[in-house]
Amino acid sequence: MNKNLLKVSKNSLVLKPITDSNIWNGTNIAEAFSIKNKTRMAAGIHEIFKKNIKYFHNVDDILYIISGAVKIKIGNLEYSYEEGEFVYIFAGSEVNIKVEKYVKLLYITYPIKWKS
Repeated sequence: MNKNLLKVSKNSLVLKPITDSNIWNGTNIAEAFSIKNKTRMAAGIHEIFKKNIKYFHNVDDILYIISGAVKIKIGNLEYSYEEGEFVYIFAGSEVNIKVEKYVKLLYITYPIKWKS
């Protein structure tokens, strides 16, 4: 592996079901960069179907809504996001994500430490 540059082929981004997580089970993910790449950031595609998820967010996250819609609530603030919009979630937030039908999003996470 080149330590200065990584390339991920679009053919390697295959959405697979998440089965090893309590809150994300039933969703699909395709990781482009993750812990296994020895990167400090993670990125990929996440597909979520009709789900309400509450969790503590311990990383900074940038989300780009590829298709569908999602509501994100942090504290008293709640916003709806749809195709073509960006979201920035700061680490240290109690987050409520509500997907009424479907959302497909690109996520970029820093630093990788969600399993800690």
